[in-house]
Amino acid sequence: MSTTLISPRVLELLRFTEAHQWHTEALARATGEHFNIFHILRIGHLEVKTHSPILGDLLNPKGSHGQGAAFLRLFLDQFGIKGFDAESPTAKVDLEYHIGEVTERSGGRIDIVVTDGRGRRLFIENKIYASDQENQMERYWDYDQNAHLFYLTRDGRLPSNRTQADLDRIQCRRISYAEHILVWLRNCRKEAACQPRVRETLSQYIHLVEDLTNQSTATRMNSELCSEILKDQASLAAFFKLHAQYEAVRADLIGRFEAQLDKYAKAAGLTPQPAGKALHEADCWRWFSVPRLERANVRIGIGFEKKGFGDFFFGFAAIDPIKQPVTCAAEVRAAFAKRFGTGKRNDYWLVWAYWEHPYTNWGPEAFEAIRSGQIATDLEAKLKVLLEIAQEACPDEPSDKLPNGVEKPSAVPST
Repeated sequence: MSTTLISPRVLELLRFTEAHQWHTEALARATGEHFNIFHILRIGHLEVKTHSPILGDLLNPKGSHGQGAAFLRLFLDQFGIKGFDAESPTAKVDLEYHIGEVTERSGGRIDIVVTDGRGRRLFIENKIYASDQENQMERYWDYDQNAHLFYLTRDGRLPSNRTQADLDRIQCRRISYAEHILVWLRNCRKEAACQPRVRETLSQYIHLVEDLTNQSTATRMNSELCSEILKDQASLAAFFKLHAQYEAVRADLIGRFEAQLDKYAKAAGLTPQPAGKALHEADCWRWFSVPRLERANVRIGIGFEKKGFGDFFFGFAAIDPIKQPVTCAAEVRAAFAKRFGTGKRNDYWLVWAYWEHPYTNWGPEAFEAIRSGQIATDLEAKLKVLLEIAQEACPDEPSDKLPNGVEKPSAVPST
């Protein structure tokens, strides 16, 4: 469309936003905000491998920070916890603390457990992107009803399957990275002011948490943009005009992504199969097949677990797990583990894992990767590795018998 058909205030607001973004980016470069080891290593979104170990070490009186129980005392003081023997030589921290096999009312793994010298405990369930489990907090409370129980999320939200009354009944506190953890981390940094390595590591982690909770320099400067939008009627009308195009812009980008996905799948030798759901819906995926996988009753899948482009994953699933056995499940899992580590699995998916940041949960970075074409390069690389796994794990020609000696069916059931 010609720019002559677009409102001058819309164009002005676009240019102001562009200039604002440039200024924000320049400030971030000048302050070194972009230099963050967690972002560089692409581990900033990982609960189990990044956040729980960092929080656990800071809370540990014997942690590598060398500050004894100082950080733990700050945490206890922040939440008004009295009588916790943080100074005891037997105080300790456990991660992924196993409390038995999961049943309806017991068992599971608690993300962070802090135990003092008298056996009193803090239980912290750490949720950044992971979904809620059934009766999870109740199971932890049943294990030790005297423990101080915390449900930690980015924004302090309720568990998806629980009310505030449910949490009150088990004396579980909702805390957030956005407020409580940032306050505590900044206090820890003050405490470690004379320890440069500890102080600077804490600064890096604080910046990561600010990014995760939308409190970075870019976010703080958005108040200027908000003021510009609200300064008069024409500016607000221009904003709503732009906002009305959001779905159209996103649909265009998703169309480009699906075209790139099909293109590079075919280039890798994979056959795309018809889509069942739109990509923005929950539990949507795209299937890709290759003869050697079809013979083994397996196909490659890529999709989103959550609505709104959340939890982007990839892996191998059974085509029909009921009518026909999968003949190379163990081989697929072993080959997958060599490339991506041990993946998740269930009755339908042989093995799967989440994509790396910024594709785990799609935001501006992911959509910019579509616009720039970067995602095409990343897709091609991922699909090639998945095809390598298929070639390694599944035979090129069908054998006469299945592993248990049963004659193989003469035809593969249609999907």
